[in-house]
Amino acid sequence: MPEPFASIELPEWVWDGDPAGLLRAARLHSQQTGPNAWRIAADERHPLRKHANLFDLLTISRPDLPNLRDRWNRLSEIQEIVPIALNSEATAALANLGQKLEGSSQLIDMVNHARAVASVVQAEHLGDQTRLIAEGLRRVDGPDGWPEVFANASVHLVLRQPELLTRLTLPSLILGVEAGITRRELAAAVSADSGIIFAAGHGLKTGLYTSEAYVRPLLGSLSPAVWGFAATRSKGVIIFGLGRAINGAPGDSSELLQLLTSTEQQRRPSLPQIDAAAIAEALKWWVDRLDQLMSYVSDPAVHVDGTGKYSAIRQLEATLTVEQLFISMASLQGAYRDANAARTLAFTVLDSLYPFLGRSMEQMTDARNARAVLERVRGTMNRDAAKLLLPNAERGVAALDDVASGFYVRRRTGTPEVELSSPGYRESISPGTAAAHYVKAIRNSTMHGHLGRSGKNRSRIQALLSHHDGTIPADLAHIAWLHFLDFIADPDQVRLRLLNSGRFFKS
Repeated sequence: MPEPFASIELPEWVWDGDPAGLLRAARLHSQQTGPNAWRIAADERHPLRKHANLFDLLTISRPDLPNLRDRWNRLSEIQEIVPIALNSEATAALANLGQKLEGSSQLIDMVNHARAVASVVQAEHLGDQTRLIAEGLRRVDGPDGWPEVFANASVHLVLRQPELLTRLTLPSLILGVEAGITRRELAAAVSADSGIIFAAGHGLKTGLYTSEAYVRPLLGSLSPAVWGFAATRSKGVIIFGLGRAINGAPGDSSELLQLLTSTEQQRRPSLPQIDAAAIAEALKWWVDRLDQLMSYVSDPAVHVDGTGKYSAIRQLEATLTVEQLFISMASLQGAYRDANAARTLAFTVLDSLYPFLGRSMEQMTDARNARAVLERVRGTMNRDAAKLLLPNAERGVAALDDVASGFYVRRRTGTPEVELSSPGYRESISPGTAAAHYVKAIRNSTMHGHLGRSGKNRSRIQALLSHHDGTIPADLAHIAWLHFLDFIADPDQVRLRLLNSGRFFKS
């Protein structure tokens, strides 16, 4: 029996009276220890297994590697979990996208139509349709007659295995049983087609069903530049790599609603120089670690109390927190035109990372610590992957230095330290430490405000606010991407945090 394991009780009526079948379908190693009692752990905890293979990456086409054979037929061989059936509204929406594409020279119209078609075409035609989309991208000409700017457009498939979904239904099932759902109630609900029976947290983990939520932050890694786009299928995500980075937010606001958002302008960075190899290596780095991360999140043996008893609520909490982290990170990357929203989302991401990384806000926004994290993350990837994954992390670290330079009193006096003072309070701290405290003060004012606080901490905040010129670089939001990468880069630290969160508690 692989260690560690979780002790769990499963009613004999689950999974149509075959609880052992449920555990096999979830790829959980199990041993029955008594009536309705089991010891379980993920199969991949076996010492001879190196990978969970809950997520797999398949390269479908890479024209920059002429000796690599295209595998369009592989797309058509993948059976869908949910049959594709378009209602009249969806059919009309697809037709509207097609009409908009006709006569349009805008890349966004081509991408919108391609994403929709690749998401809804029947499985037997998916390979051919995806090939046509890729060939169309490779023929796109750029401005000023620049031919075939996406000549090396590639296609990849991030495949999510069904065992992951089965595993992550376990906490909802156990919580439903604990809430009193019985075999008779289940049978009646199924007969009446009453929808989802074991519904705990269902609406908060929908990203698992297609997995697109788990690749969006990768697609936004160079924001405001973009390097590809995705089409969603029921068993995974098709990634279309453009073979280069392009500006994802050209020009001014394109919708009236965007005029309501912050007018603070971000410094538009130069386009990173990436190619199809960088895209492929970044995808491999991401999917390898996502596979390991979700192996730990989905392993019941990681979510146990101090007696080794499985805790369904702890697993549900971990699952929902991880998914929300990915969603919030992607929302941050999409908020390029609204620096205030991006900064607020960055604070949300950093706060959510605390239980997984064990770092305070001050530690995560201290420039010296951030540089150490950056170099640690850099050491986990090759140079090609770093070209796509690290530019924004580097911008976030540089922004911390910019914050430190904003202490105007220090600039005027020329002192090496920041000499903070307010009535009844004096403190001398380094510029980097002062900047970290200042960022936390901004975070506090953003998330819950300063009013009503007292004591030394408030005196420090008042001194920080009075000594700084208030210039907050928009790139500061990218510090969240740095620590998010650190979270992805080392799934083992996440596992240890999850284990330790339950070690001293009894359910």
